[in-house]
Amino acid sequence: MNTSSAVSFLSKKLFRSQVIGMFCILTLGLLSSCKKDIQDPLLLDVNPSYLVMDVTGGANLPLTINASGPKNLVRFKIEAQDNTNTKVVLLDSMLSWGSKFSLLYNYTVPTKSNNFSLVLFFTVLDSEGNTAQTTRTLNVTGTSTPPTEKTGLKLSTKYSGNSDAYDLLNETALMSALDAASLQDIVDVATEITPADISYSWKSGNGSKFVSFNGFNYANATKETIEAAFASGTAVSQVNSLAAGSIVIVQTNRGNVKRYYAIQITTINEDDTVANNDFYLFNMKY
Repeated sequence: MNTSSAVSFLSKKLFRSQVIGMFCILTLGLLSSCKKDIQDPLLLDVNPSYLVMDVTGGANLPLTINASGPKNLVRFKIEAQDNTNTKVVLLDSMLSWGSKFSLLYNYTVPTKSNNFSLVLFFTVLDSEGNTAQTTRTLNVTGTSTPPTEKTGLKLSTKYSGNSDAYDLLNETALMSALDAASLQDIVDVATEITPADISYSWKSGNGSKFVSFNGFNYANATKETIEAAFASGTAVSQVNSLAAGSIVIVQTNRGNVKRYYAIQITTINEDDTVANNDFYLFNMKY
């Protein structure tokens, strides 16, 4: 090989080396740039980690929630959806904890007389609008809780001069004209036309609601069936046409706590011969 050919060969080899070197530098630069653009994802973790769990109605289910991300977390929400496909918000909190969030949430599994399923949705949102979500499906075993029963309770008419209202929570007969209206879950409806007569109608002094349900199985009632019976009917503020054997489901909402009562009227006494002797006798389960 002459000197000219050797120089040409070395020049080509040097050029190839330079090209390869420049390609490597560009490749490393691109990789470095891509690495800088990759951020840690928004993460949401819920324990127990089982996606599907078998639980019993009424049980307490502790849920440990941890969330983290590259940006500040601004909102966290828990929702429940049962067989009705209606989502109920259990918790909706605005966050100011930075990029990490932890919470122990004690969830009380709802009770029904039949087995059912529900889904819990957990969602976290960061300051740039990114979200992370996970779910837990609960297969709930129905429960049957025996109710408490009180019998032989009495409610008189408005103008009898006797107790014409009833406090279901404290199981106490009241005078509507003297006692606080906030305690009067049931009040006899006075008739202005014939005030001495029984009205066969009840209302509430504190916003309690009524569902007339004569087909309700009072004898075998449970706490769950009482609540379900109320939910299945049309709630009204006054129930009319009461008779011996009538069954009324009552929902009270005192102190923002809903309570449910099944009332079975056993006797309606309308006495035209003895003054102030008109009254209802009833039994109650709750």
